Amino acid sequence: MMLLDSDALVDFLSGQNDGRQAEWFKLHPERPHTTGLAVAEVLHYVESKDATQQMLASGAVRRAIEGPLDRRVVPFYVPEDYAGLGVATVSL
Repeated sequence: MMLLDSDALVDFLSGQNDGRQAEWFKLHPERPHTTGLAVAEVLHYVESKDATQQMLASGAVRRAIEGPLDRRVVPFYVPEDYAGLGVATVSL
């Protein structure tokens, strides 16, 4: 499984890459995955934009999660037995 980090996810969502990602996704449609943490980072970035850009960007994120990344977002979850190790858990 290949995981897209937030930088690759932003490139994919913005369409401002050189087309290699789109070609890769066409060749391997079963493979695009990302993490809940990467999605959270992208949404945090979206919140820094003006209202119009926020609306467009959040729509792009939603379409990606409901489309090419449907059921392909690995949750950011730490099992309870790790809590004693000082590892924080995050619910998205």
